[in-house]
Amino acid sequence: MDGIARFPGLPAGELQARVVDQLVRLLRECSRSAPCTPSALAVAFAGPVGRTGTVVDAPTVWGPRGPELPLARLLGREFGVPAVVLNDVTAAGWRYAAPEGGEDDYFCMVTVSSGVGNKVFRNGEVLLPEDGRGGEIGHLKVDFAADAPWCDCGERGHLGAVASGRGALRAAGVLARRFPGVFARSALSAACGGDPGRLSAEQVAAGIRSQDAFTVRAVAPGVRYLARTLATLRWAWTGSSSWEGSPARPALRTCGSWVRRWRRPATSCCHPPGQPASCGREHPTTMTD
Repeated sequence: MDGIARFPGLPAGELQARVVDQLVRLLRECSRSAPCTPSALAVAFAGPVGRTGTVVDAPTVWGPRGPELPLARLLGREFGVPAVVLNDVTAAGWRYAAPEGGEDDYFCMVTVSSGVGNKVFRNGEVLLPEDGRGGEIGHLKVDFAADAPWCDCGERGHLGAVASGRGALRAAGVLARRFPGVFARSALSAACGGDPGRLSAEQVAAGIRSQDAFTVRAVAPGVRYLARTLATLRWAWTGSSSWEGSPARPALRTCGSWVRRWRRPATSCCHPPGQPASCGREHPTTMTD
C-alpha cells in the first residue's frame, strides 16, 4: 500500500490521497475482470472505521494524527454505486463469528501484521461504538522504558510496536547492530547479505520457521508481550486468573523453551551481569558478541 511504510516522509494528507488513488486503481482493475458490472463495493481497511464508512484513524497506513477520511463516500462518488467500508479485522471475524450463537456466545479475532488488532463479537455482531474505536489492543502500552520502540501512532512502547510484523523486523535490526558478531553467524545474516538495513519481514518469518537462534532471540520479547496481553483479555472475559486452558499458555511455553535452548552466559544488554532486570523491560536474552 502507498502509505507510511513506502513513503515515510510524506504528510498524512498526501498519504491519504495516494492510498485513495491506489484503491481506485485496484477496484477498477477488479471491476474490469468481473463477469458483470458491480452494483456495490465493499472494502476492508486497516484502522478504526465508523458506521458511515469513515476511517477514523490509520496509524499503520498514514501515521499519527491524520484527519478522518470519508472513504465510503469518496469511493461511492467515484464509482457511482453504494460503497461499504469496514475494519479489516471486523471483516475477517465475520468469516468465523456464528450469528446463531447463544446470548453469551463471544468470539475474539486477533490479527498480527503491520500492527496488532482485535475485535470481539457477541452472537455474530461486532461490539463497537459508532466511531469504530474498539479492539485496538495494539495500542496498549506494554514497554514503559524511556527508549521503548516508537509505535506508528506516535507513542512509545505500544504492543503493536514490539509484537507486530514491523516490530519483529525492527527488533531483529536492533539486535543485529548491537551484536554484529552473533548476527554474522546467523541464518538471518546470510539471508540479507550481512546488512541489517536490508532485512525484510519475509526473512524474519523464514528465520522463525527454521528456528534460527538469532531470529528467535530477537522476536521472543514481542511474543511474550503478546501472549501476556491475550492472557489478560482471557481473564477479563472469564474472570479466571488460572492460566490453565489460556490460549496464551502454549505461546509462552514455546517462547520459554526457545530462550532456555539458546541462552548463553554473558553480560546483560542494559544491567549488570548476575543482577535482575530492574528496568522492567523484556530482553531478547543475554548474549556476547
